[in-house]
Amino acid sequence: MNAMLSPRTTWPAALVVAILAATAGVASAAGVPDSLSNLKGRSESKASEAFASAGYYLQGEKEQWDRKDSFWWGQRDRQCLRQTSRFGLVTGVALVGEADCTNARTSGAPVGRPGNLVAADLLGLSRAGAEAKLAAAGFNAMSIDERPEVTNMLWSNQRTGQCIAAAVVGNKFDQTWDLPSSRCR
Repeated sequence: MNAMLSPRTTWPAALVVAILAATAGVASAAGVPDSLSNLKGRSESKASEAFASAGYYLQGEKEQWDRKDSFWWGQRDRQCLRQTSRFGLVTGVALVGEADCTNARTSGAPVGRPGNLVAADLLGLSRAGAEAKLAAAGFNAMSIDERPEVTNMLWSNQRTGQCIAAAVVGNKFDQTWDLPSSRCR
């Protein structure tokens, strides 16, 4: 058997490779990270944890009959994702326009972004500076757990429905997370 392939046998193989590459590009063009695209069938609380872990911030929720749409903003990718749920289980996650996150309502808050302050705004600030910024934005401390290496904090804003967690290391806000409002109850 000849080790060299003829153009007639390589052309179909090249076509298959091109089709596979194009389909992979379409799947990633959907814009939903792999860690979030496979949430179908999971509980809303597990999905909320996955969104927060992926760096997305809950912007608001809209409910109609048995359907609930939760809008999540990814600051790093500057994209809005809609998580659709029925009866407490996720039925899908889709990329939607930025305006969907901007216009989402959060528990009776005015239309627009839930607040002017997000967890990322606090990174690197001194503890006193970050606490002052949180208080000025209407946040109240829900819990403060001081340990020798790290102080863990949980802050809630009842007006906007926001919940922010922070880890303070060496008098600086070292890590911060926007959490679902249910985590601050």
